[in-house]
Amino acid sequence: VQAGMPKGCSVFDRVAPNVLEESAVSDDIQRLSSEKEGICTHQLFDREGKGIVLLLKRAVGLFQDAGLFECENEVFRILLPIYEARHEYAELEEAHTTLSAIFKQIREITEAGKRYPSTYF
Repeated sequence: VQAGMPKGCSVFDRVAPNVLEESAVSDDIQRLSSEKEGICTHQLFDREGKGIVLLLKRAVGLFQDAGLFECENEVFRILLPIYEARHEYAELEEAHTTLSAIFKQIREITEAGKRYPSTYF
């Protein structure tokens, strides 16, 4: 496991509360992968962690599109330690710039009285 990489699924609990429940499926996949060749061989399952970073960055964009700004912050809580451990300063700069914009959006929408977190219509 690379430095800064999340250890276990519980780190994703703030982004997806059902992650622990879904992780039970992971145990089954691990058991199957020892029996079948080809399971978890997709390029996103690399040892360097590039795949997980790519998926997390994609999640940030999807949360942005959906207006789920608080979830973006939670994904960055996972990404930032990875960038720090790898000394990826350009990624850190971009992440903090994005976070600043996210918090500005949250503040502006909240102050305008148009933000109803955890409310579904």
